[in-house]
Amino acid sequence: MKKLFLLAAMVGVALTGCMKNEVYVPKCETPISFEVANYVAQTRAEGAFDTTKTFGVNAWSHDAAGTEVQMMTNETIAYADSKWTTATPYYWPINGTVDFIAYYPTTVAPEIVYDYNGADTYTYDNYTVADVDLMYADKAVRFSANVNTYGFDGVPTLFHHALAKVNFQVKNAYPAETATGANTTYEIVVDKITLNTHHTGSVTLENAGTNDASRGTWSVANNVWTPNGGSTTPLTWTSDVNLADDSVVAYDEKTQYVLPQILADDVTVEVVYTVTQKQDGTTISVKQYTPTAIKLNTMGLTSWEMNKNITYTISIIAKSNQIFFDPAVEDWAPATGATTIE
Repeated sequence: MKKLFLLAAMVGVALTGCMKNEVYVPKCETPISFEVANYVAQTRAEGAFDTTKTFGVNAWSHDAAGTEVQMMTNETIAYADSKWTTATPYYWPINGTVDFIAYYPTTVAPEIVYDYNGADTYTYDNYTVADVDLMYADKAVRFSANVNTYGFDGVPTLFHHALAKVNFQVKNAYPAETATGANTTYEIVVDKITLNTHHTGSVTLENAGTNDASRGTWSVANNVWTPNGGSTTPLTWTSDVNLADDSVVAYDEKTQYVLPQILADDVTVEVVYTVTQKQDGTTISVKQYTPTAIKLNTMGLTSWEMNKNITYTISIIAKSNQIFFDPAVEDWAPATGATTIE
């Protein structure tokens, strides 16, 4: 199962010269840097933030009385000259502190309501899921200098996944049989898997939440399938996966981000597969099957949650043409290993 790792990467951000305003007096010596980590901090050896990607940052500076000014507004952080930076640098203030909120990607900026005392919110309104890992970061509070938390000097920036992921595995659950000297085998080719799910929704996430579940809940915007790019067709995986007896094969390598949601009756999956029956190696029948769409809420899971990676193992019993599901869920980036729920 694939996991997306965002590692500590130093990100420099800045502003031309020294900013001057009524809130703080900056010093033009130490530029503000960021260090980025995924939901659970990873080690440097496990990977690096993709240098082809960018993310956005907002920042507010304030003095001892709490008087604030927005110091950065949707600043784009990109990789250049072996470092993560904006075009020009920002510097740490001499007599004030700075709060930071980051998000990914820069093209999907949430509406952020900043609160000095920590009641910040991040809102995605009528967001249509695309092939991108939508993320929001914990607020970095009251910083006045770079620190080293994830292996780099900078403001610790801890991202959370705002979506869920769905993957499929398929299995031939019927073994070869022998009767009166004839060896009968059933070979299965899974031709297509179609997922009918809601892909447009809204959420307001609260910075003060202690975990993903307490931060906020997505609401489905409407009853129209609106997957990637606003298409009105369901999500479809198309791949010829050949299954031998009792084998389990990952279906397609595509990672599909999905809207976190309660699995209503209209969230279904359809599986198209072909069964070839052979006797002593000789084909005696070939038939394609398109069973009725199956409600996913009858398969052990009742919802998809933020930051969860869901894998459905589809077991096909070729002789009876019956399909079973064995769903499993794990944290997107577990600290000490996968937590599996079946």
